[in-house]
Amino acid sequence: MSLAVTSYCPSEWSFESYEPSRLERQWVHHARPWQERLCAHVGEQRDSVFAWLAYVKRNGAGQGSHPPDPGVFSTLTFKRAFNGTVDRAVRYIEPLAAALRHPLSFCDVKANFSMRCTSKRDCQGVKRYTEATLPHVFSRESWLLLSTPVALNKDLGARAALFDLGASRYTSGPGGESTRWFVRHFAHQGVTFDDIYAWEANPIDPASYWAEVPPSVKRSLHYFNTPASAQEGSPDNPLTLLAAVCRPCDFIVIKIDVDVAELEEAWIHQIRNSKRLAACIDVLFFEHHVGVPHAVAQNWWGAHRYARSGDVATSYALFSALRREGILAHSWP
Repeated sequence: MSLAVTSYCPSEWSFESYEPSRLERQWVHHARPWQERLCAHVGEQRDSVFAWLAYVKRNGAGQGSHPPDPGVFSTLTFKRAFNGTVDRAVRYIEPLAAALRHPLSFCDVKANFSMRCTSKRDCQGVKRYTEATLPHVFSRESWLLLSTPVALNKDLGARAALFDLGASRYTSGPGGESTRWFVRHFAHQGVTFDDIYAWEANPIDPASYWAEVPPSVKRSLHYFNTPASAQEGSPDNPLTLLAAVCRPCDFIVIKIDVDVAELEEAWIHQIRNSKRLAACIDVLFFEHHVGVPHAVAQNWWGAHRYARSGDVATSYALFSALRREGILAHSWP
Protein backbone atom coordinates (compact mmCIF):
# COMPACT_ATOMS: atom_id res chain seq x y z
CA MET A 1 0.00 0.00 0.00
CA SER A 2 1.40 3.40 -0.94
CA LEU A 3 1.40 6.47 1.25
CA ALA A 4 -1.12 8.21 -0.98
CA VAL A 5 -4.62 7.42 0.28
CA THR A 6 -7.93 9.02 -0.52
CA SER A 7 -8.98 10.15 2.93
CA TYR A 8 -7.93 13.55 4.23
CA CYS A 9 -5.92 13.31 7.41
CA PRO A 10 -5.53 16.60 9.32
CA SER A 11 -2.79 17.19 11.85
CA GLU A 12 -3.76 17.96 15.42
CA TRP A 13 -0.40 19.61 16.04
CA SER A 14 1.08 22.85 14.74
CA PHE A 15 4.55 24.26 15.15
CA GLU A 16 4.87 27.13 17.61
CA SER A 17 8.51 28.11 18.15
CA TYR A 18 12.20 27.26 17.99
CA GLU A 19 14.55 28.21 20.81
CA PRO A 20 18.31 27.83 20.32
CA SER A 21 20.27 26.78 23.40
CA ARG A 22 22.95 28.84 25.08
CA LEU A 23 25.64 26.66 23.47
CA GLU A 24 24.11 27.11 20.01
CA ARG A 25 23.80 30.87 20.44
CA GLN A 26 27.50 31.11 21.31
CA TRP A 27 28.55 29.20 18.20
CA VAL A 28 26.20 31.14 15.95
CA HIS A 29 27.38 34.47 17.35
CA HIS A 30 31.07 33.60 16.91
CA ALA A 31 30.70 31.42 13.81
CA ARG A 32 33.24 33.03 11.50
CA PRO A 33 36.10 33.74 13.94
CA TRP A 34 35.68 30.42 15.74
CA GLN A 35 35.82 28.31 12.58
CA GLU A 36 39.43 29.40 12.13
CA ARG A 37 40.37 27.58 15.36
CA LEU A 38 37.49 25.16 15.59
CA CYS A 39 39.02 22.52 17.86
CA ALA A 40 40.38 25.06 20.33
CA HIS A 41 36.87 26.43 20.83
CA VAL A 42 35.38 22.93 21.10
CA GLY A 43 37.91 22.44 23.91
CA GLU A 44 36.76 25.63 25.63
CA GLN A 45 33.22 24.23 25.53
CA ARG A 46 34.28 20.73 26.59
CA ASP A 47 31.92 20.45 29.57
CA SER A 48 28.89 21.23 27.39
CA VAL A 49 30.17 19.05 24.55
CA PHE A 50 30.74 16.05 26.82
CA ALA A 51 27.33 16.57 28.47
CA TRP A 52 25.79 16.64 24.98
CA LEU A 53 27.45 13.39 23.86
CA ALA A 54 26.85 11.64 27.19
CA TYR A 55 23.14 12.43 27.13
CA VAL A 56 22.70 11.12 23.59
CA LYS A 57 24.64 7.95 24.42
CA ARG A 58 22.88 7.35 27.73
CA ASN A 59 19.43 7.88 26.37
CA GLY A 60 19.84 6.22 23.01
CA ALA A 61 17.46 8.00 20.66
CA GLY A 62 16.59 10.64 23.24
CA GLN A 63 14.13 8.60 25.27
CA GLY A 64 15.43 9.54 28.69
CA SER A 65 13.84 9.61 32.09
CA HIS A 66 14.62 13.31 32.41
CA PRO A 67 14.89 16.15 29.88
CA PRO A 68 18.32 17.16 28.61
CA ASP A 69 20.13 20.35 29.65
CA PRO A 70 18.36 23.29 27.93
CA GLY A 71 21.66 25.16 28.03
CA VAL A 72 23.06 22.55 25.64
CA PHE A 73 20.10 21.28 23.62
CA SER A 74 17.84 23.50 21.54
CA THR A 75 14.06 23.05 21.47
CA LEU A 76 11.12 23.02 19.07
CA THR A 77 7.68 23.50 20.60
CA PHE A 78 4.46 22.20 19.06
CA LYS A 79 0.91 22.88 20.21
CA ARG A 80 -2.65 21.63 19.77
CA ALA A 81 -6.07 22.62 21.02
CA PHE A 82 -7.62 19.89 23.13
CA ASN A 83 -10.84 20.00 25.19
CA GLY A 84 -10.79 23.78 25.38
CA THR A 85 -7.14 23.92 26.45
CA VAL A 86 -3.84 24.18 24.60
CA ASP A 87 -1.40 21.29 24.94
CA ARG A 88 2.28 21.79 24.17
CA ALA A 89 4.97 19.26 23.31
CA VAL A 90 8.66 20.16 23.45
CA ARG A 91 11.16 18.34 21.25
CA TYR A 92 14.85 18.70 22.08
CA ILE A 93 17.48 18.67 19.34
CA GLU A 94 21.27 18.85 19.27
CA PRO A 95 22.70 22.39 18.98
CA LEU A 96 24.07 23.89 15.81
CA ALA A 97 27.74 23.91 16.78
CA ALA A 98 31.30 23.28 15.60
CA ALA A 99 31.50 21.98 12.00
CA LEU A 100 27.94 20.60 12.08
CA ARG A 101 29.27 17.08 12.39
CA HIS A 102 30.12 15.18 15.53
CA PRO A 103 31.75 17.96 17.61
CA LEU A 104 34.97 15.94 17.95
CA SER A 105 35.20 15.11 14.22
CA PHE A 106 38.49 16.91 13.63
CA CYS A 107 39.73 17.21 17.20
CA ASP A 108 42.15 15.11 19.24
CA VAL A 109 40.83 15.11 22.80
CA LYS A 110 43.94 13.36 24.13
CA ALA A 111 46.14 16.13 22.73
CA ASN A 112 44.31 19.01 24.41
CA PHE A 113 41.81 19.39 21.56
CA SER A 114 44.46 19.94 18.93
CA MET A 115 43.62 19.41 15.27
CA ARG A 116 43.92 15.94 13.81
CA CYS A 117 45.75 15.15 10.54
CA THR A 118 46.77 18.67 9.66
CA SER A 119 48.36 17.65 6.36
CA LYS A 120 46.52 16.62 3.24
CA ARG A 121 48.54 13.41 3.15
CA ASP A 122 47.30 12.47 6.62
CA CYS A 123 43.67 13.29 5.89
CA GLN A 124 43.44 11.98 2.35
CA GLY A 125 45.81 9.03 2.31
CA VAL A 126 45.16 5.68 0.72
CA LYS A 127 42.73 4.78 3.50
CA ARG A 128 41.04 8.13 3.70
CA TYR A 129 38.09 7.08 5.82
CA THR A 130 39.86 5.29 8.65
CA GLU A 131 38.74 5.28 12.22
CA ALA A 132 42.35 5.70 13.31
CA THR A 133 42.68 9.00 11.43
CA LEU A 134 39.33 10.65 12.06
CA PRO A 135 37.27 8.37 14.32
CA HIS A 136 34.21 10.65 14.56
CA VAL A 137 34.00 12.18 11.09
CA PHE A 138 31.12 9.95 9.96
CA SER A 139 29.68 9.44 13.43
CA ARG A 140 25.96 9.87 13.97
CA GLU A 141 26.29 9.69 17.75
CA SER A 142 25.74 13.41 18.31
CA TRP A 143 22.13 13.52 17.05
CA LEU A 144 19.22 13.62 19.43
CA LEU A 145 16.68 11.79 17.29
CA LEU A 146 13.11 12.55 18.25
CA SER A 147 9.91 12.23 16.32
CA THR A 148 7.55 15.19 16.15
CA PRO A 149 4.11 14.90 17.75
CA VAL A 150 2.68 14.18 14.29
CA ALA A 151 4.30 10.73 14.42
CA LEU A 152 2.15 9.87 17.40
CA ASN A 153 -1.13 10.41 15.55
CA LYS A 154 -1.65 6.87 14.29
CA ASP A 155 -5.20 7.05 15.58
CA LEU A 156 -5.88 9.68 12.91
CA GLY A 157 -4.69 7.36 10.18
CA ALA A 158 -1.24 8.91 9.99
CA ARG A 159 1.40 7.08 7.98
CA ALA A 160 5.19 7.36 8.03
CA ALA A 161 7.46 7.67 5.00
CA LEU A 162 11.20 7.96 4.42
CA PHE A 163 12.67 9.74 1.39
CA ASP A 164 16.34 8.78 1.04
CA LEU A 165 18.12 10.86 -1.61
CA GLY A 166 21.56 9.32 -2.12
CA ALA A 167 20.72 5.91 -0.70
CA SER A 168 23.61 3.81 -2.10
CA ARG A 169 23.00 0.18 -1.14
CA TYR A 170 20.60 -0.90 1.61
CA THR A 171 23.33 -1.92 4.05
CA SER A 172 26.31 0.21 2.97
CA GLY A 173 27.47 3.43 1.36
CA PRO A 174 30.52 5.72 1.02
CA GLY A 175 29.81 7.28 4.43
CA GLY A 176 28.14 4.24 5.94
CA GLU A 177 24.70 2.70 5.53
CA SER A 178 21.76 5.01 5.06
CA THR A 179 18.37 3.38 4.47
CA ARG A 180 18.87 0.56 6.97
CA TRP A 181 20.16 3.04 9.55
CA PHE A 182 16.96 5.07 9.32
CA VAL A 183 14.76 1.98 9.51
CA ARG A 184 16.51 0.77 12.66
CA HIS A 185 16.90 4.07 14.50
CA PHE A 186 13.39 5.35 13.94
CA ALA A 187 12.07 1.97 15.04
CA HIS A 188 13.50 2.90 18.45
CA GLN A 189 11.13 5.88 18.39
CA GLY A 190 8.20 3.59 17.66
CA VAL A 191 8.12 4.65 14.00
CA THR A 192 7.79 1.98 11.31
CA PHE A 193 7.95 3.40 7.81
CA ASP A 194 4.92 2.49 5.74
CA ASP A 195 6.76 3.60 2.61
CA ILE A 196 10.44 4.11 1.82
CA TYR A 197 11.41 5.96 -1.37
CA ALA A 198 15.13 5.71 -2.15
CA TRP A 199 17.16 7.20 -5.01
CA GLU A 200 20.68 6.24 -6.09
CA ALA A 201 22.33 7.54 -9.26
CA ASN A 202 25.21 5.03 -9.43
CA PRO A 203 24.22 1.77 -11.16
CA ILE A 204 23.79 -1.12 -8.71
CA ASP A 205 23.04 -4.72 -9.63
CA PRO A 206 19.36 -5.21 -8.76
CA ALA A 207 19.77 -8.79 -7.55
CA SER A 208 22.61 -7.91 -5.18
CA TYR A 209 20.74 -4.84 -3.89
CA TRP A 210 17.49 -6.62 -3.10
CA ALA A 211 19.34 -9.57 -1.58
CA GLU A 212 20.36 -7.24 1.28
CA VAL A 213 16.82 -6.03 1.99
CA PRO A 214 14.92 -8.00 4.67
CA PRO A 215 11.46 -9.32 3.72
CA SER A 216 9.79 -7.03 6.26
CA VAL A 217 11.14 -3.99 4.42
CA LYS A 218 10.74 -5.16 0.82
CA ARG A 219 6.99 -4.61 0.84
CA SER A 220 7.44 -0.90 1.63
CA LEU A 221 10.64 -0.04 -0.27
CA HIS A 222 10.55 1.76 -3.63
CA TYR A 223 14.09 1.92 -5.06
CA PHE A 224 14.90 4.26 -7.96
CA ASN A 225 18.35 3.41 -9.35
CA THR A 226 18.45 6.47 -11.55
CA PRO A 227 19.63 10.09 -11.12
CA ALA A 228 17.08 12.24 -9.35
CA SER A 229 16.11 15.58 -10.85
CA ALA A 230 15.89 18.97 -9.15
CA GLN A 231 13.65 20.43 -11.84
CA GLU A 232 10.48 21.67 -10.19
CA GLY A 233 7.47 19.61 -11.17
CA SER A 234 9.52 16.89 -12.84
CA PRO A 235 8.28 13.34 -12.20
CA ASP A 236 11.93 12.47 -11.49
CA ASN A 237 12.13 15.08 -8.73
CA PRO A 238 11.68 13.34 -5.35
CA LEU A 239 9.99 16.45 -3.98
CA THR A 240 7.30 16.19 -6.66
CA LEU A 241 6.43 12.75 -5.32
CA LEU A 242 6.66 13.92 -1.71
CA ALA A 243 4.24 16.78 -2.33
CA ALA A 244 1.83 14.46 -4.13
CA VAL A 245 1.60 11.80 -1.44
CA CYS A 246 1.94 13.60 1.90
CA ARG A 247 -0.98 14.69 4.07
CA PRO A 248 -0.84 17.02 7.10
CA CYS A 249 -1.00 14.16 9.58
CA ASP A 250 1.71 12.03 7.96
CA PHE A 251 5.21 11.71 9.38
CA ILE A 252 7.85 12.43 6.73
CA VAL A 253 11.62 11.98 7.07
CA ILE A 254 13.94 13.06 4.26
CA LYS A 255 17.70 12.75 3.80
CA ILE A 256 19.53 14.77 1.13
CA ASP A 257 23.10 13.77 0.32
CA VAL A 258 23.87 13.04 -3.34
CA ASP A 259 27.27 14.80 -3.32
CA VAL A 260 26.17 17.20 -6.06
CA ALA A 261 25.89 20.57 -4.35
CA GLU A 262 23.83 22.16 -7.13
CA LEU A 263 21.12 19.50 -6.85
CA GLU A 264 21.10 19.51 -3.06
CA GLU A 265 20.85 23.28 -2.82
CA ALA A 266 18.04 23.33 -5.39
CA TRP A 267 16.01 20.85 -3.32
CA ILE A 268 16.63 22.81 -0.12
CA HIS A 269 15.59 26.01 -1.93
CA GLN A 270 12.35 24.34 -3.05
CA ILE A 271 11.59 23.17 0.49
CA ARG A 272 12.19 26.62 1.95
CA ASN A 273 10.04 28.29 -0.70
CA SER A 274 7.08 25.91 -0.60
CA LYS A 275 4.77 26.08 2.38
CA ARG A 276 3.35 22.70 1.42
CA LEU A 277 6.73 20.97 1.34
CA ALA A 278 7.87 22.61 4.57
CA ALA A 279 4.61 21.59 6.25
CA CYS A 280 4.98 18.01 5.00
CA ILE A 281 8.52 17.42 6.25
CA ASP A 282 8.96 16.58 9.91
CA VAL A 283 12.62 15.53 10.03
CA LEU A 284 15.37 16.46 7.57
CA PHE A 285 18.98 15.30 7.25
CA PHE A 286 21.25 17.25 4.92
CA GLU A 287 24.98 17.45 4.30
CA HIS A 288 25.56 21.10 3.45
CA HIS A 289 28.76 21.37 1.45
CA VAL A 290 30.43 24.66 2.30
CA GLY A 291 33.94 26.10 2.37
CA VAL A 292 35.60 25.77 5.77
CA PRO A 293 38.88 27.59 6.47
CA HIS A 294 39.75 25.27 9.35
CA ALA A 295 42.91 23.41 8.30
CA VAL A 296 41.74 19.85 8.89
CA ALA A 297 38.39 20.36 7.21
CA GLN A 298 40.11 21.93 4.21
CA ASN A 299 42.41 18.95 3.90
CA TRP A 300 39.43 16.64 4.26
CA TRP A 301 37.09 18.21 1.71
CA GLY A 302 39.67 20.08 -0.37
CA ALA A 303 40.50 23.75 -0.01
CA HIS A 304 37.76 26.09 -1.31
CA ARG A 305 35.94 23.23 -3.05
CA TYR A 306 32.59 24.44 -1.80
CA ALA A 307 33.47 28.06 -1.01
CA ARG A 308 30.78 29.40 -3.34
CA SER A 309 28.12 27.81 -1.13
CA GLY A 310 29.24 29.80 1.91
CA ASP A 311 30.88 28.81 5.16
CA VAL A 312 29.93 27.39 8.56
CA ALA A 313 28.03 30.57 9.40
CA THR A 314 25.98 30.03 6.23
CA SER A 315 25.15 26.50 7.39
CA TYR A 316 24.12 27.71 10.85
CA ALA A 317 21.74 30.21 9.25
CA LEU A 318 20.28 27.59 6.88
CA PHE A 319 19.63 24.95 9.54
CA SER A 320 18.26 27.56 11.93
CA ALA A 321 15.80 28.72 9.24
CA LEU A 322 14.66 25.14 8.62
CA ARG A 323 14.14 24.58 12.35
CA ARG A 324 12.15 27.79 12.58
CA GLU A 325 9.78 26.28 10.01
CA GLY A 326 9.12 23.43 12.46
CA ILE A 327 11.48 20.94 10.78
CA LEU A 328 13.81 18.90 12.98
CA ALA A 329 16.81 19.59 10.76
CA HIS A 330 20.02 17.62 11.37
CA SER A 331 23.35 17.92 9.56
CA TRP A 332 24.16 14.64 7.80
CA PRO A 333 27.89 13.77 7.95
